[in-house]
Amino acid sequence: MIPVTPSQRAVLAAVNAYVWGTGYSPTLREIADAAGLASTSTSAYNLRQLAAVGLVRYSPHHPRTARLGDTVAGSRNGLLAQVVTTFRRCQSCGMDVPADHTCPTAGEAA
Repeated sequence: MIPVTPSQRAVLAAVNAYVWGTGYSPTLREIADAAGLASTSTSAYNLRQLAAVGLVRYSPHHPRTARLGDTVAGSRNGLLAQVVTTFRRCQSCGMDVPADHTCPTAGEAA
C-alpha cells in the first residue's frame, strides 16, 4: 500500500473521475475545484508528490497532463482502495495519520 494524505486522495479521485468522464486530463484549476483545494499550486504540489510514487503521470510544464500512473491505470473499480492507504485526521494529535493509528491518551507515555 502507498500512503497518501487526504488531499492527495482527493486529487487522485478527481483525476480518475475527470479522465474517465471526458477522455482527457483535467487542468490544475479543474483538479483544485473537484478536490476542494484552495489553489492551483496546491493541485500542482499534490500531483508532484503523487507522481514521485508512481500514482500519476504529470508534466508540470505542459497543460492537461495529469493521468493515472502505470501502477493504477486500467483499474476503474476500487482504484483508490487497492492502491492507497486511507488517512484520517487524528482527534488527539491533529495530524493526518493512517486509519489504524492510535495516540496515547492523556497521562500515558508516548
